[in-house]
Amino acid sequence: MRRAVVLVLFGLLSLGVTACADDDSSSAPSAEAEVREVSVMMRDIAFEPTAIEVARGETVRLNFENGGALPHDFSIDSMPMGRMEMTGGMTSNGHGGHGSESAMHMALATGEHGMIEFEATEPGEYVFYCNEPGHRDAGMHGILRVS
Repeated sequence: MRRAVVLVLFGLLSLGVTACADDDSSSAPSAEAEVREVSVMMRDIAFEPTAIEVARGETVRLNFENGGALPHDFSIDSMPMGRMEMTGGMTSNGHGGHGSESAMHMALATGEHGMIEFEATEPGEYVFYCNEPGHRDAGMHGILRVS
């Protein structure tokens, strides 16, 4: 009888340790949950939204779509940041003969999609704009604010 009680207690103790271990692993956040996603629509001649707010240290994924009838791009001349990754569109300088020496640059033809993911490292206001001739002057610009 004493042996049966000891075995039952041991079994209950084992179940309690296992349950605690499962709780710890399920509460860990996934890497995907740590990325802040912002959709950016390029139109003729505007960005939606015109202001993007992010926090210092935050990993940000800008998802672009060119919904306009003209080619557009997203450029920021200077902005301190951690790692940066880009996919889609033309991410290199020199598109259409009017290149950009920007810290961040994504050029998209009509209907194209692209993505820039980066780590915001320094607080400040950074102007983004379309580098296509005449677009910035026509009002195609905005602010990326890092707080």
